[in-house]
Amino acid sequence: MSKRGFTLIELLVVIAIIAILAAILFPVFAKAREKARQTSCLSNLRQISLAVESYVVDYDECYPMSIYLSGTTVWTYFDPIMPYMKNTQLLQCPSEVRRFGLSELQAIVPVPLGSTLDWVGYVANYAVFEDGPNNALTGANQPVINQAELPFPAETFLMGDGEIELVPRTFNSPVVGAHNDGFNVAFCDGHAKFQKAQESTYQYLDLGQSPHYAWIISSGPYRGRYEMWGVVRANGTIGALR
Repeated sequence: MSKRGFTLIELLVVIAIIAILAAILFPVFAKAREKARQTSCLSNLRQISLAVESYVVDYDECYPMSIYLSGTTVWTYFDPIMPYMKNTQLLQCPSEVRRFGLSELQAIVPVPLGSTLDWVGYVANYAVFEDGPNNALTGANQPVINQAELPFPAETFLMGDGEIELVPRTFNSPVVGAHNDGFNVAFCDGHAKFQKAQESTYQYLDLGQSPHYAWIISSGPYRGRYEMWGVVRANGTIGALR
């Protein structure tokens, strides 16, 4: 009994069908994988917001300073909340583990960093994490923010997917649309959620001097902006408290 093999035409048809199925299914798998990373990232930010809340409870309801000099060492807002997290991986977005490094920050800060952190995926709202009084590093003289001062904590960004801008606006905090055309963010009342954003034509350089297109926030009080900065005021505007 003879065995009949595939003809060339039949083999090409099978390959074509497999290619079509792969073209259909691979994007679906990629989107599902990114959705899982988005969920993990959201969990990270929820845990970070709980850590910040614990810090605030212990320090007279005040948020940490953004960056400060202690002796001859520089510390950032990540360091005082670390004892409440006890896991540095919470600060890394699963979709972009090496978003920006504190070694890049060291390149523009004149004194050594005290932090042992390496790569970070989230940035804070610098209108909530203020410079503090008589800041020897930045020259600012702004009191730390008390939680009770925030008019709308449920609408004010705390920390989320983002990075630090070097040029043209040094130390601005652009959002990063890392998850299916949007990003995750934690708010000052403790909740965290996914926020839609759209990539724009505006370009900036990050701390590592790599160019990026800014992501514009699509909804909420920060709509139309690309940075996670400012407190939501009673008149609906966004800005500093003082």
